[in-house]
Amino acid sequence: MPKYESLFNGLFRGLSHKRKVFDGYAGGVTLPGHSSKPNERQYDYSHTFALDIFLKDVVINSRSGLEKGPEILSLSDGLVIAADSTWKGGATLETYRSGGITPKAGNGVIVYSPEERKFFLYFHLHDASVAKGDIVSKGQPLGFGGNTGTNARKPGHGEHLHLEIYDAAARMFMINSDIARFVFQ
Repeated sequence: MPKYESLFNGLFRGLSHKRKVFDGYAGGVTLPGHSSKPNERQYDYSHTFALDIFLKDVVINSRSGLEKGPEILSLSDGLVIAADSTWKGGATLETYRSGGITPKAGNGVIVYSPEERKFFLYFHLHDASVAKGDIVSKGQPLGFGGNTGTNARKPGHGEHLHLEIYDAAARMFMINSDIARFVFQ
């Protein structure tokens, strides 16, 4: 991993002059009021190394069943190392056709923050508005929430953002309660 971190750091430094500043960004993965913190009592029944953040104001396309939620905002300055908006599939691996970050994750964006030495993984997006190699600022829109990926397409499993944070300095994924503290501080 240190080899890739050096590469990403160099790219970030070289391209950071293109970074936009998002004045008035108050923090969080959506604008205030467009998402909610999960119930802490349910952490043990959910993902250990990820946090599902529930989205509000989600619109469902009645023909396709695809959801489009609020804009998802970057939690950090960084370099986009992966972004995909081409997921096609259904609620099972057998119905997966193509695209996405992975069949289960669906459309998503992965951002590396050299300053924090963290990778931020945003999954189940409707679409991504950034591309691999882009430099992003904290608060910059990355795309819209959605229900792509086999896990989010199952009935009753949509309307959330699946967020993972890999701490490169500690060489481990953060646990869900630490992610919640980071996002909802």
